[in-house]
Amino acid sequence: MITPQPTSLQTWATSGDGKASGNGGTVHLGGRDTISNYEILTQSASAQAGEVQIQGFGDLVLENLQILTSQTVEIPNPSDPNRNDPEKRDPVKYPPIRVQVGQTGQSGNVNITGTGALTVQSSTLQSSTQSSSPAGNVTLHSAGLLTLQNTTQLTSNTNDLGSAGTFTLSSDTGILITGNDTLLSATTAALGPAGNLTLTAPTLTLDQGATLQTSTASPGNAGNITLNTGTFNLLNGAQIFSESTGSGNSGQINITATEAVNLGQGVQDASPVISVETSNAGRAGDITLNAPRFTLSETARITATATATATNTEGGGSISINANEMNLAGIVGIFAETQGQAPAGTLSLQPYQNNPDLIATFFDGSTISASTSGSGNGGDFRITAPQSISLSGAGTLAVETRSSGNAGNITISTQDLTLTDGVKVSASTYSPAANAGRAGDITLTATNFSLSTGGSISTNTEGSGDAGNIKVNATGTIDLNNGSIEATTGANSSGNGGNIDIDPTTTTLRNGGRIAVDSQGLGSGGNINLVSGSLTLDNGSISAITRSSDGGNITIILSDLFRLGNSSFVSTEAGTAGSGGNGGDINILARFLFGASGSNSDIIANAFEGSGGNINITAAGIFGFTVGNTDTPRTDMTNNITASSRFGTSGTIETPNVDPSQGLSSLGANLVDPSSLIDRRCTLQSQANRSSFTLAGRGGIPKTPTDPLNLSQMVNDLRLSPEMGELSAADFSDRPLTPPPLFPGATIATALPCSS
Repeated sequence: MITPQPTSLQTWATSGDGKASGNGGTVHLGGRDTISNYEILTQSASAQAGEVQIQGFGDLVLENLQILTSQTVEIPNPSDPNRNDPEKRDPVKYPPIRVQVGQTGQSGNVNITGTGALTVQSSTLQSSTQSSSPAGNVTLHSAGLLTLQNTTQLTSNTNDLGSAGTFTLSSDTGILITGNDTLLSATTAALGPAGNLTLTAPTLTLDQGATLQTSTASPGNAGNITLNTGTFNLLNGAQIFSESTGSGNSGQINITATEAVNLGQGVQDASPVISVETSNAGRAGDITLNAPRFTLSETARITATATATATNTEGGGSISINANEMNLAGIVGIFAETQGQAPAGTLSLQPYQNNPDLIATFFDGSTISASTSGSGNGGDFRITAPQSISLSGAGTLAVETRSSGNAGNITISTQDLTLTDGVKVSASTYSPAANAGRAGDITLTATNFSLSTGGSISTNTEGSGDAGNIKVNATGTIDLNNGSIEATTGANSSGNGGNIDIDPTTTTLRNGGRIAVDSQGLGSGGNINLVSGSLTLDNGSISAITRSSDGGNITIILSDLFRLGNSSFVSTEAGTAGSGGNGGDINILARFLFGASGSNSDIIANAFEGSGGNINITAAGIFGFTVGNTDTPRTDMTNNITASSRFGTSGTIETPNVDPSQGLSSLGANLVDPSSLIDRRCTLQSQANRSSFTLAGRGGIPKTPTDPLNLSQMVNDLRLSPEMGELSAADFSDRPLTPPPLFPGATIATALPCSS
């Protein structure tokens, strides 16, 4: 059905007094190919306005349609030759016709359906209310592709107590919304809530600047946006947002795709592609994305923002990404932030539909952050997966503060955690103001944790706020292979450093792997507490080095071997020229302490102008170290244990009553004749009184050279120090594979009698 000139279809229900009325009449249109150039108005004074129903047979294009279902309307003057062009109308010469109707009627619904592809272009569909009654709903459905394009606008609004209408778009094939001026919008400027937008199709694409939005400028809440699809694509400047500029809450944005979500292709200006925002007393809405695969490209961003003028203290503006595979494929960002007194929302990453594994890949410069630049606290950042989490690439996952609000905390929880290829997990504070907020804490909980190839976990201060703390709960192994765990202070900071607590079964630091609480500012450095079964430093380091303040303390409690090699070190050095910090204390409890020969591996508690720190070592044996104060332990190949001060008082070094530089002790010359230990009273007359001697050995070594190897488990050696307590043969079956700590003290203060 094609009409070359605009045709007006109107239904009215009113009365002489303009108040009481019946329902309006329904407008039916049907056709194939094209329906164009229609103005459709339904109106009722007090009851329900008529519905608009359009049925397409086969593929149908709707073009230049103006559909309005409203209670109080303004109609262009029919005498105006430019009545169909709002920009050229002359309201002075041709004043519009204003229809005064009652304020209790309900707008009509709009239903458009097609049996084939359905295209809506250069058209306007508006449903509004200015009373306590709700606006009508708009429904579009097609069996084929549903396309909205070329300045098509579907709007629903309320200016009173009534709720704005909802938009429901669906297709059995797919939905395409494209064009800079193509818009789906539901708004409220009064107490009534804005309507919801719901789109459902196997594929869903927003392209070329198309926009979905809900908003409120009043006490009414903005509507929600819900997308249900197989694959969702948001391309070339298209946007989805919900905002509050009043006391009403911003809406929620929920996207569920059973295949993939692809956002940002073609974006070049670092603008948000999906956002929620509040700038007044309303609460920002939440963003939730659910998909097996999620990709954010180019320079696109996802944001949840409380602006500087936002006053809601309930929080909000959280972002949840639930995907098995996440790819931040550009200088992109996901930000939950506050710029004022309202708190920032929470960031959450986890797998899609309880999948056990989460894999995230980051392009250099990509960022996921929950932050504050105001007095409101920053949001928390949570990453969880039942089985494994793998984070790789030179991206940043952060919580931070740049003002008086405290940064949020980061928690990561899984069984197997892997961070590699330069990925950074960071909690920071930057403000130099006296009331600067504190950096957040980082807590990692896993069975096994691998940090490699430049990956880092850090909390630091670059201002007056304190750095946060780092806690690693690992029941299995920790492997730092050119990776670092740091709680530090920057060169121009005055805040204190944070503490690091680590509690695995086996710990390895290699190829530059490091644990550090170094302080380059005026604040004190933090402390390191490491409790493990064994600890290996292979070109690794544990440090609490400070530039001008006191060095932090390092406490290492092991139930087995502590091995250092390949230029490794443990250091609590303090001070530089002109600075008088004191070296921190180093407390080590281990079964054995071993330094590889000639490896330049050192244990250092030196100071420059202040006092050297104290070193307390409790072990059954120390091998490969030279004990003696030296100012330059890192410049020679000797393995040093030193607590010197270049211009101050040297610290103390307490070790067991053994010479760490000495090798194995020589056996005594007066050996006992074992035959003298045999009881000669054994009688041969009685079988009952006979004695016997059985050589069992400890396993592994055969009793004679001709016997086969004994592959049974080695029996634990009973020849331990008296502090271990008495053991009997019955204890072997219950002993763990990892021996208990050599000394049973619950803390370093009780375990080390010489600690200060």
